[in-house]
Amino acid sequence: MKKHIGLAFALLLSTSLFFAQESEKAKVEFHTWSMIGLQSKFSTQSENTPTLKGFDADSITFGFKSYNKLIGNFLPNSPLFLEICLAETELDDQIIPDVYPIYLMHRTKNGDYTVNPQDGFLDFGKNIISNLIGYAAQSGNNSGLEGTGPGTPAYLGHLKFGIDTPYVNFSAGFNYAKLDLRQPILWKVVDDQWTAGYQHVGGYNQFTMGSRVVSALEQLTGLTFTAGFSPNKSADRKGTLYGHFGWIGVKKGELALDIQSNGMYDNGNLFYDSVEQDIVFGARDLFRIGQGKLFVGAQGLVAFHQKAFTESENNISADYFGYSSDVFYRSGSFEGIKNMAGQVKASYYTDTYAINASYRLRGMQASELYVKENSDDGTFDLSEQLGVLNSQNIDIDGYVKLMDSSLVLNLGIRATLPLENLSQDTRFNKNNYWEASGTVADGNWYYNRCKNFMEPLYNQTGGAELTFKPSVSYSIPNTDMSLSLYGDFNVRAYTYSSGDNWTQNVYESSDSIFRAKKAGLSYEINNIGPALRSVTLYYGLDNTNSIRLFNTLIGEASLSGNIKVSCGVGLKTVKNTQAALSYNKAENNPFAFVLGFAKQLNILQRATIYSQFVYNMDSYKLFDGGQDKLSLDRANVSSRWDDKSAQGTIDAVDYYDGKAAVRVGIRWDI
Repeated sequence: MKKHIGLAFALLLSTSLFFAQESEKAKVEFHTWSMIGLQSKFSTQSENTPTLKGFDADSITFGFKSYNKLIGNFLPNSPLFLEICLAETELDDQIIPDVYPIYLMHRTKNGDYTVNPQDGFLDFGKNIISNLIGYAAQSGNNSGLEGTGPGTPAYLGHLKFGIDTPYVNFSAGFNYAKLDLRQPILWKVVDDQWTAGYQHVGGYNQFTMGSRVVSALEQLTGLTFTAGFSPNKSADRKGTLYGHFGWIGVKKGELALDIQSNGMYDNGNLFYDSVEQDIVFGARDLFRIGQGKLFVGAQGLVAFHQKAFTESENNISADYFGYSSDVFYRSGSFEGIKNMAGQVKASYYTDTYAINASYRLRGMQASELYVKENSDDGTFDLSEQLGVLNSQNIDIDGYVKLMDSSLVLNLGIRATLPLENLSQDTRFNKNNYWEASGTVADGNWYYNRCKNFMEPLYNQTGGAELTFKPSVSYSIPNTDMSLSLYGDFNVRAYTYSSGDNWTQNVYESSDSIFRAKKAGLSYEINNIGPALRSVTLYYGLDNTNSIRLFNTLIGEASLSGNIKVSCGVGLKTVKNTQAALSYNKAENNPFAFVLGFAKQLNILQRATIYSQFVYNMDSYKLFDGGQDKLSLDRANVSSRWDDKSAQGTIDAVDYYDGKAAVRVGIRWDI
């Protein structure tokens, strides 16, 4: 590893000296995203007998995460991004059940010590004094044995470097380095969260037109061109498959045209033995009409799968694509609309109002490389951008500003419809789809975790799911106060191939095809005084859970001295749904609360220190997300993505239910 990195830097150095231009000076800046924390965790009810309530110590854990970056130009016209990961140790939270943090104390649900406090604190003390980085990172020995090997902390996280010349710009990335975002028309066509290769074996090169070539073409044609090409070993995000993407774009004023080609190859080949080829194209323009502007844009995708599912590596599509696709079952043939996706969008906006209208469709085999899907972090960029497989989406949203812009009304409406009746094609059914992903539809972890986000529309012959998202915000004139109110509502009414009756398929959180999902109200007042600077209150009504309704009230105050204080209460009540009939109401924890304190220091490079107490709920971000900050979905407490088990998301009412914690920590964001 060191030898290869040294050779790369030697080549980079010599080439940079040849092409270096005096127009840009060498400058490298240091940045860090680091945090250290301690957490004591408690049970507020027995795991063996949930009707028994109490307050028993479960664990004390130490967490340390540190990512340190050098960003800039280490030689003129030679951009550099280098990141060293020193540690990636989590705190003990339910959301990551198979991550083993550093325990200073730990007891099982039966009360037996697996780590007693005397041994845990002794081990902690001697290692913090003598071996901080290795201990905090829980480093392996890099022998390649199970659980160890290259990539155990501390390790080279991101590495990106390049050379900018008048004729061509070159960049290269390795490991967790991210591709550069491309969103020239409507869609992301290259996701900036797509990694060069998270298994420490992949990478990419990228070549784009230099500034002198761009200027020459513009003088010759009056058009602004952009073009690039990236051969890579990053086509599956894991870094195990070769691929490419390349594009040509042209602009004339506000008019823009763009076309991109993507590819993935099998059996260790590049430009041979193709698995998938995508063509993504689009156009947009902007017109001045009356007092406003009209934006129009269109984007299209055609995906060609050269290999059927049964011809793919290991016959497991989910693994084959590195969990970065939701197209698992592939026939290997081009089947018209099944292999296509598209969107048309028009927006008209002025200073006082705006309206947007969009239509999207996506076929059952319409895949797109280099746009991330899931990969164990609960983000679904591909299906959110194109829609779920075999779907159509009609979106209308907009706003109007009244009373000298003090009052703003927003409304978003979406209708989701099936594209085809898949019951006419027995290949594209639920079982085939999930079995092709390496799971089965009757309960395997991937199906349970992801079905609500990415399952295609099967067998619907008509009807739609309607989503309404109204909101109102009001800034009280001549004051520093504002109010906001919103709601999320859904209606589901499909017809199925088995008959023309309206479906009895209901939401998991209710016994009706209508659902009032969430509602919230926030109140903010600023510039109160020299000591108390501002106060924000968040009230949330959360009806997403099938068993319990969750009401929350969270408050946050900013004080002088860069101090923030937060507190909140929650009320959990059992609903009258079918799912709640089998729930023992004595197991419910009706009351929950949180209390937190954070201060940004004027020393230690303006680090932030914080302390918290949470009881039967948690309204703060996870340890690696900036735990001193609130984790809210507008005014509601956020649900959490379950990173490892088969639960998918953990509803806010369930997260930290039956648990409590005391936390202290310090965080740097430089």
